[in-house]
Amino acid sequence: MNGQEFFSIKIVRDNAIIIGCIAPVKRLIIPEKVLCYGKEYTIIEIADRAFYECTIIESVSIPATVMRIGREAFSRCNNLTEMWLEDGNISICYDDTEYDEQRPPIKKLYIGRNIMLKDSSFSPFNSCPILTHITIGDNVTFIGDSTFIDCANIKTIVFGKNLHYIGEGAFMNSMSIESIELPRHLLIIEKWAFSCCKQLSKVYLPQTTLIIDNAFEDCNNDLQLIYY
Repeated sequence: MNGQEFFSIKIVRDNAIIIGCIAPVKRLIIPEKVLCYGKEYTIIEIADRAFYECTIIESVSIPATVMRIGREAFSRCNNLTEMWLEDGNISICYDDTEYDEQRPPIKKLYIGRNIMLKDSSFSPFNSCPILTHITIGDNVTFIGDSTFIDCANIKTIVFGKNLHYIGEGAFMNSMSIESIELPRHLLIIEKWAFSCCKQLSKVYLPQTTLIIDNAFEDCNNDLQLIYY
């Protein structure tokens, strides 16, 4: 698929950067490659504000070739409720450095590779008020500090089998989670990772996982850690 019927691109050497939206669709599937003047180019980046105020978009799939999503790339996409970061071995960088009040209302999220943040104190997915379902793919090895902090309505999290590390405060204040099953290869749960998850009553986890102090502080009074 050419893809340029939906967005405009800039060519940089043998690669392409999405720089703007031409004709938004409800279900946007960004291809790995685009054809321009008879030559194929790999899409490696979504530029700052590339899809800004594209209110028609309801879901987006971002291929494994994309290595950077720029600042406010999907800001004011007020109907964008589903996002897929497709499986890949190369980390994807979110180049945001501050809280964005106009972020899209993501409800369902699939993460298929590691996310690197330019500013470790900011995540594009923290404080998402209607985020309810998260699926972590098997290529993800770590979840960074505060990635999903203050996402109060998360109800289900499916963790990939190769997850090794959950960072500080990663799911802090996720007050709607009732139970989680952590993968067999998980090595470390950092402090405050699941603190203040008031409904969390059951955690299934391997015996070999290292739990840092306060990882489950202020959760349900009947919280059970069930080792397997």
